[in-house]
Amino acid sequence: MRLLLVHSGWPDETPGGAELHVAELAAGLARRGHEVAVVAGEHDPAQADGRCRGPESRDGFHLWRLALSGRHARDLGTADPVAAHALRQLVDRLGPDLVHAHHVHRIGPAALLAVHDRGTPLALTVHDHWPSCLLGQLVDRDLRPCPGPSPARCAACLAGPRLRPAVRTFAPLALKLVPPLRRPFDARQQAMSALLRAADALVAPSHYFARRLAALGWPEPRVVPLARPALAPAPRPPRAAGAPLRVGFVGTLIPSKGAHVLVEAVRVLPPEVVALELHGPAPAFHGETGYADRLRERLGPRAYALRGAFGPQELASRLAELDVLVVPSLWEENAPRVLAEAFAAGVVPVVSGRGRLAEAVRDGVDGLQFPAGDALALRGILAALAADPDRLARLAAAAPPAAPFEGMLKSLEEVYDDARVRHRSRVGRVGVVVLDRGAPELSARAAASALASDVAPRVLVVHNGPVAEGPLPEGSERLRLNHNGGYAAGMNAGIAVLRAAGCDRALLLNNDAWPEPGALRALAEAVGEPGVGAAGPVVLRSRDGRVESAGIELGPALLRPRLRAHGAASAALGPGSEAVEALSGVAIMLSMTALEATGPLREDYFHGFEDVDLGCRLRSAGFALHLVGRGRVRHLGSASLGAGSPLRLYYAARNHVRAAEGLRPLPWPLARVRRIALLALAVTHALGQHEVPRGRGLKAVLRGVRAGWRGATGEACGS
Repeated sequence: MRLLLVHSGWPDETPGGAELHVAELAAGLARRGHEVAVVAGEHDPAQADGRCRGPESRDGFHLWRLALSGRHARDLGTADPVAAHALRQLVDRLGPDLVHAHHVHRIGPAALLAVHDRGTPLALTVHDHWPSCLLGQLVDRDLRPCPGPSPARCAACLAGPRLRPAVRTFAPLALKLVPPLRRPFDARQQAMSALLRAADALVAPSHYFARRLAALGWPEPRVVPLARPALAPAPRPPRAAGAPLRVGFVGTLIPSKGAHVLVEAVRVLPPEVVALELHGPAPAFHGETGYADRLRERLGPRAYALRGAFGPQELASRLAELDVLVVPSLWEENAPRVLAEAFAAGVVPVVSGRGRLAEAVRDGVDGLQFPAGDALALRGILAALAADPDRLARLAAAAPPAAPFEGMLKSLEEVYDDARVRHRSRVGRVGVVVLDRGAPELSARAAASALASDVAPRVLVVHNGPVAEGPLPEGSERLRLNHNGGYAAGMNAGIAVLRAAGCDRALLLNNDAWPEPGALRALAEAVGEPGVGAAGPVVLRSRDGRVESAGIELGPALLRPRLRAHGAASAALGPGSEAVEALSGVAIMLSMTALEATGPLREDYFHGFEDVDLGCRLRSAGFALHLVGRGRVRHLGSASLGAGSPLRLYYAARNHVRAAEGLRPLPWPLARVRRIALLALAVTHALGQHEVPRGRGLKAVLRGVRAGWRGATGEACGS
């Protein structure tokens, strides 16, 4: 299998546990006969952003380094167009059978979603709380456990130390009074949800973390316990009688790892009772520095305990110098490697009773636990162990066996196989109806864009009445109708053919619209979610690439449709999904199950408001409509009637009246008031638009409103 592993860093730059795991995983998979490549982020200011250099030959695999500064990131790091473009290019070049992503800070979920939507199966291992937490560890800046993400809590963590108290106090009110302030936070949550739900396989390294992710509202992942190649233990000099207890910390010296708790516990214990060593680098913690200096100050004359960073090859010798490893983490550790390494080396772990640590160490059997952050309790445990070498020996002898590395690799291979099967099956059987009304070149382009998807759709071009025809791309079909019954009639005829052919979902596509790569898969997967009846893309204007529609909002009484995000830059919308009231009929993916429950599109509208009507009926039947931010469709616009046709204004006015009175009936006095309001709205629209001469436009909307009052349906007389 050709595999591409994606991670935000590499051990020679950021020697964390996840980085070491990815390097070992790549080498292990390569030894098992897979063709493995790794793309790892690097943070070298001298490299041009998005530059991918390599390959470097490693232990049986190739390493590519992707320069990432984060300068182009949007929505709190969820979308980086430069990173996304570079990753897509590398995937196109390497052609992997599957991408296995790990921590993708700075790469961002949008890049992985684009790879997945273009046809590459995606597995994702969640190593920490990054989906929920900007800091990755679900503790706030004061190292207190966080119950979960919210705009107010996240804003406080983003604020600088001086502003943080004010932000904590006033952020809830500010976010309530100024809703746009929520947008980056909401966009991040939507993007993370889209990524975790799009992953064809979601993996957690421990059962504890799988449960925590589910409790936070994310999909529950499959558990593959973390393992590492067997560590050859270094010779352990025996502890001499009367010698101090050798206590150590091994890991990254950042506040959330809690080394200061250990320092506070040991600081008042005599050196002849407990000897302390702190091994590891001290990088900046989300931009804040000085942690190592604070530790050194608290250690005073025992500052020599800070031993500094070390290479992976030195780990065994560092552990051999210890009797006890203290893991005083203040955050919910997922699957800390150092714990398994301590067990294998015969070192007794003493851990904070939080997160995975509380499950991995059996208190009083193979290690000891203390309340997270409680330096006094930890001091008592260490003093007792120093005075009881027999107990120390019993705990060391009870260490559990290490998880087999080859077993982990085999389990991941099963995950990969299942992910590839799910990637193929989760889109169902997709059909596409392209509605043509005498524009053969446009219809052929729309059909070709749909056929380019990896979901292998059945594409049907419906000629809505006798029209000029042209050649269609290979793989598409025609359906000729005897007369033009309008948008809904043509789409219903196509849907019936696709349903008979076994399609379980159908994209209704105007012939002047064409999906961008990956859009069909994103939409097809969205309607496969439980309870989703329809999914729509972000519709972009072809002339300038700006947003035409990101779903539709409906007024409460007038049912006035408003195109969401109309005119916004396409980059302003993230890749996440959200529920909307209605979706643009330019391109809408429908579940056949939902259609069976609500009935076909209403044909009496003829032109316009069918999408609003369908959205209301779907929601009334209990189905959700989702706007899929990462699905994009380009739209030429007004190809059916023409932008300058008065009929466009006539149908809009008539069908608005019909939809409002049919979908939102009111008592007689209020219904009269609404009729007057709808008339005023139509007149205002006719006078404010610029495509149709105002006199002709005003005449058209007055005709339309009167026709709506009379209950006129179908094609306009004389059209």
